[in-house]
Amino acid sequence: MMAGPDSLPQNDTAIMLRGDAAFGPWLEQLEQVGPPVSPVVMPSAIDGGNILDFLDIPVEERPAVLAASDWIAADPALTWVLDRSVVFLCNSIDQVGWMDVFPSLPSTLGERARYFYPWLYAAILPDTLAASRSLGIPDEIVRATFADVGRHFLKHRARHGTGGMAGQDWLTLHARGVIFQLGRLQFERTHLGGRTSAGIRAAGHDAVKGELCIAVHIPDFMGPFPPEACDESFALAEAFFARHFPEETYRYAVCHSWLLDEQLREYLPPDANIIAFQRRFQPAYTPDADDRITLLFVFRNPDRRLEDFPQRTTLERAVVYHLQQGRHWHGGAGWLPFARPTGKDNTP
Repeated sequence: MMAGPDSLPQNDTAIMLRGDAAFGPWLEQLEQVGPPVSPVVMPSAIDGGNILDFLDIPVEERPAVLAASDWIAADPALTWVLDRSVVFLCNSIDQVGWMDVFPSLPSTLGERARYFYPWLYAAILPDTLAASRSLGIPDEIVRATFADVGRHFLKHRARHGTGGMAGQDWLTLHARGVIFQLGRLQFERTHLGGRTSAGIRAAGHDAVKGELCIAVHIPDFMGPFPPEACDESFALAEAFFARHFPEETYRYAVCHSWLLDEQLREYLPPDANIIAFQRRFQPAYTPDADDRITLLFVFRNPDRRLEDFPQRTTLERAVVYHLQQGRHWHGGAGWLPFARPTGKDNTP
């Protein structure tokens, strides 16, 4: 295949990418995006502070992350991919909605594959900060949000037993300025889905598929989420969106999570944090069975025989016992009214 004027430069990396048909649509998309106006810079610092600190990358992962910077700079194909991925994200800042755009690079690239994407989020960070500042969003909120990059290194090691970063597609939300860490929870600007809106209407409320809403997420590797911490997060969120997105109306907050599976009430005490979190939401519908999602979030690595999963906690024992009985986990889809704050200003 002859390379066009803005095609992927031909080298061994390009051969690996071109050799897998799964990467074809992605590479075509990057070709359509085109090159950056000026060369993309992988910053070592942001506003005078270490970029790796801003992203909260674990100390033990930093040597490999820094080495990856040199690998990318020395590889024309990886540089091409990085440059155009940054342009793609810059063009998508403030665009609400999910984007499944950045596939995992071929494992044959070794550490270059596992440590490539952190530099995409380092490179886009100045643009994300500029967009957030234009909305009056404090830098400390952006920093708290981008700390999720570091937590995705923990996820990768827990899942695969090796260094690297997971969740490169999830982190597009952070780069585009549509998700924010506010206290213990994350809040995402998104659109109401069809099944959830139908569930809200079935409960006697007006809801329109596609209308703006807030999706609530509970990040891993941040410890417990007691009710009082969640109360604080919701109060912060209501004030935050009223101040920084005053032209947008969110009538509902939604949550789609394994944590909302009502079957957990059979096994956990009524005062458990998970059950308290469930009680915040009204059920919209029961999702289809998906045991793997629950196994993934509870045990990190779901690819084991049932008898090989650890049984250290009440939750771990419940998840395995439930499956041993021939039953399945469904997760849950819940909603609640998302009211603008009145009275005391709790603006972050």
